Amino acid sequence: MSTCRSFLLLSLALLLPIPGCASRVSPAPSSPEPAIITLQASALALNRIPVDPPAPLPAVTPIEPYAIIANRALREDVIELHTAGNSADAVTSFLRRGDRLYEIGAAGYLPLVDPGIIGIREVYAFSRKLIKISGFCGANCPVTFYVDPAPETPVLFLRIDAHGVEADADGNGTIDVIGTAGTAAESTLYTLEEDTLAASSLNRLLGAVSVRYDEAGRFFWAERPGGPVRIRITDHPIH
Repeated sequence: MSTCRSFLLLSLALLLPIPGCASRVSPAPSSPEPAIITLQASALALNRIPVDPPAPLPAVTPIEPYAIIANRALREDVIELHTAGNSADAVTSFLRRGDRLYEIGAAGYLPLVDPGIIGIREVYAFSRKLIKISGFCGANCPVTFYVDPAPETPVLFLRIDAHGVEADADGNGTIDVIGTAGTAAESTLYTLEEDTLAASSLNRLLGAVSVRYDEAGRFFWAERPGGPVRIRITDHPIH
């Protein structure tokens, strides 16, 4: 009986912490960052998708009655956000130049979007200064417009149903646009090829269900069936 009691006390002593001694727990090993895979930019041509070419903005007369709910002056032009007519909840973006008004496109709906979060700013992409309008076509439905104000009649250079990021994504020294939309992110790279706008599906190119661009690291996070990878696209020869 005493032998059983001694064994029980010894077992309890081994389980209890010793006063004055901190118990040490080894941290779980952290997963290493996946290596960055370099991909030749020429592969973009194999994954082209349709994209509308730049087109002049139409000059319009506003539908009466209308209200200007927000505006921003950019150099000689003013970007205005209107609600109008029977669609008083729909927000449409316009460019005003002197006494002329040009329609850019639908930028949101007041029940869903505060006009104050519709972004209006100047950016540099495709070797030119552009006006960028970031809005929403619905819940979880971003829309981005890039307007070239340089011509006598301003041009809608690019419209995408996605969030737009301006970056040199393929390493050729030119700032392109990356459009990303959806919970399982669909990303498209928009480039200018010999003065022609081109679009490439990055999900198709990378064989991924989700692709996002890391602006700080200048690479793409791609979720592939075998796990996540980091991919950098380069216009330079790969040795």
